[in-house]
Amino acid sequence: QIVLLAQDALFAFPGDIVNDVAKSIANATDEGKVAALELLARRKATSKINTVLDQADKGSANVKKAAYLALKDVVGEADLTNMCGRLETTSAEFVANLQDAVISSLSSMPTAKQVETIVRRMYQAGDKKYLYYKVLASTGEAKALDIIEKGYNEGTGAAKDAAFDALLAWNGIESSEILFAISKEKGTATEAGKRALDRYVQLVSDPSLSGENRLIRLRKAMEVAKADNQRVAIMKQIEKTGTFLAVMYAGEFLNDKAVRQAAANVIMNITISNNFAGKNIRSLLEKVVEVYKQPEAHPDAVYHRESIAKYLGEMP
Repeated sequence: QIVLLAQDALFAFPGDIVNDVAKSIANATDEGKVAALELLARRKATSKINTVLDQADKGSANVKKAAYLALKDVVGEADLTNMCGRLETTSAEFVANLQDAVISSLSSMPTAKQVETIVRRMYQAGDKKYLYYKVLASTGEAKALDIIEKGYNEGTGAAKDAAFDALLAWNGIESSEILFAISKEKGTATEAGKRALDRYVQLVSDPSLSGENRLIRLRKAMEVAKADNQRVAIMKQIEKTGTFLAVMYAGEFLNDKAVRQAAANVIMNITISNNFAGKNIRSLLEKVVEVYKQPEAHPDAVYHRESIAKYLGEMP
């Protein structure tokens, strides 16, 4: 508790604490060392990289873990070669920490140069080149995605797994079709297929895309998904598209017990929000009322039925 109180006070201290904190590490308890390393990381103390590396090499298990966590915040471009060397020789426990440190050490470069630098390092790494797929994914460059996709298609074992994880970590929609293909290939009954489709749905549900574009992609996901919870999750994203076509599409699932409640929500919420009307809408809402009478319906369904009755009464 004393260490944590001191750490909180130093977190808030407006002055320069880096040198004194670094000096304190040598004689600190393990709890103190961990707190000091966290402080150096918070202050982005790049001048104390050697202090952090010393604890990564010599510290107890908890101190070593804290040092590796701190690395990404205290590295600079000059530390890239060192971080790469450590990444290629470290134990599996610290691979992710060193990948993050490599990403941080590259961050001041233009993205094209980041890719060029890492590709060059991959050639040097030989059979350890797969350790850099996650680093490539952080760049967002098209060339990097091509390399990762090739690594997935041609790799085996740890290399293929690393490429798959990098595809999941990719932040742009550019990877969505690759992930969709993997989900179809593996099948969503497998863990890899399920993870690929979950990430695909997350990417194509980006609100920056038009509702129509999201719906097209989400319908593809619905055709592949097998697990009921995954299908319900996709239907919830379909509701967020807010489109008339989403209402019509959801109507196809009102007889599907596993997802009919989610489909009913799509129809009711989009219709009422947009004041949709017409014979098709009336017919769908009448079916939704019946869905909301089913045993699995949420307790709020009674209020939904009342809202729909009022809406139908006022519909032109």
